[in-house]
Amino acid sequence: MFFEKFLNYIKNCDSIYIMGHKHSDLDSLGAALGLYNILCEFTNKINIILNKEQSLAGNLLEYINNFLDLDKIILNNNINITPKSLLIILDTHSKDYLESYDIYKSFDKNNIIIIDHHEINTDKIIDYSLLIHDTSSSSTCEIVTELIKNININNKYNIKKWQAESLLSGIMLDTKNFVLNTSEKTFETAAYLKKYIKDNNFAIKKIFASSINIHKIKSKIIENSEIYDNYIISVCPENIIINNNFKDLKLACTQAADELLNIKNIEASFVIFQDNNNKGVGISSRSLGNINIYDIMKNLGGGGNNTMAATYIPNSNINIIKQKIINILNKL
Repeated sequence: MFFEKFLNYIKNCDSIYIMGHKHSDLDSLGAALGLYNILCEFTNKINIILNKEQSLAGNLLEYINNFLDLDKIILNNNINITPKSLLIILDTHSKDYLESYDIYKSFDKNNIIIIDHHEINTDKIIDYSLLIHDTSSSSTCEIVTELIKNININNKYNIKKWQAESLLSGIMLDTKNFVLNTSEKTFETAAYLKKYIKDNNFAIKKIFASSINIHKIKSKIIENSEIYDNYIISVCPENIIINNNFKDLKLACTQAADELLNIKNIEASFVIFQDNNNKGVGISSRSLGNINIYDIMKNLGGGGNNTMAATYIPNSNINIIKQKIINILNKL
């Protein structure tokens, strides 16, 4: 079994580093935190590589700081890598989406583990020692919870409430509160985590809360949307882009793409925004499953899965990208 191979790598390393994707979300960070807690049973030399300032999971970071000293755990530089250091990559297999490609390249390829649930993309990482990849899983948090269940089969280790909450929040994000991408295993995994959460998920509600500014941005994006047949496209207004930071903008766009799917007869949504700092264009896309947005985002250099995908296109124009999406959809 893959979890036995996973444990062998854990037992034979002298330090562990966990890395997710750029602009970490609840699935990426939740999986990292859940894995961190169980791996602490094997070693005290473990860190999470993360840019906190660019994370889209700020509420989770704020909550977990009540239980862990994140300033000591989370690093984004000054990494002390040895020949026996192990790198665990979560929620991406794409070299272009890694939190830090330079740090990844510093590790021995025989000491790299990838855990992911997305469809394999063309810019995939090719140097690794173990790939735990399951596109039938709702999320990376679901895969990590399965790992934890197998490691903790005799209930030897203490599963913390915050650990379960972190993992459950990632599953809830990627399933849109258990509406999309679910299987029987997803609900079994959620039930396993719920055993360790004794209240009514008040902490998770706070983890999903957004600032009033993000709600305002989101409402403007939704107001600016246009329906084409059974899909909907919104271009983020220029004044919204200029007056807001990229972190709030990106989070509002992902949430707007989710909400646009609630419109009657809509099968897929696309929210397009300009990154004026880097002169690029970002796209957040969602689907109910009948329109394969993964293939569309793949054609534009991105990735994801059939119901949730995204891309970032450097040195591009927002109107050109919008027309490209329309042209692709018209050929379906």
